[in-house]
Amino acid sequence: MDREKYVFNCDGENYVIWTWRGDYLNLGSGAEIGIYTNVHKIGLPYTPLQIDQWDIDKNCSLKMHLYLYNYYNINSIDNVFCWEPNDPQWWITGFNPDFDSPNVHDMISIGMIDFESKTQMYEALKKSVNNKQLSNYLIFDEDGHTVWMMWGDY
Repeated sequence: MDREKYVFNCDGENYVIWTWRGDYLNLGSGAEIGIYTNVHKIGLPYTPLQIDQWDIDKNCSLKMHLYLYNYYNINSIDNVFCWEPNDPQWWITGFNPDFDSPNVHDMISIGMIDFESKTQMYEALKKSVNNKQLSNYLIFDEDGHTVWMMWGDY
């Protein structure tokens, strides 16, 4: 499994976009993208440890697409799944049990988030990743306020 996150602040509210790819709960190859807010600490049972917990924001559902490919080389690429729901999402996920021996290093996840209805969030995310390593995975489409995430070991 591999994961990445994009943390940003919009109008005083902290947000994170989590991305994930790998063995989807032993169900085969999978990936997901989620938007979360309101970070706070929660305690772990029977320990003094506390971890960050992010909540969902039901008012932050956006049009999302998610695609997963296994990229072995330029001449050998498997389409694991393509998911383009019509309804807005705060979290999008997919898996394919036919690909039951996932190698995260072969996986290329491509995601799309349409921020047309939340242009301030789009601008805040773009500003937060400017000139950072994570910006290598993102393409910002100014015309549609759409963010494309292309993530893998390519």
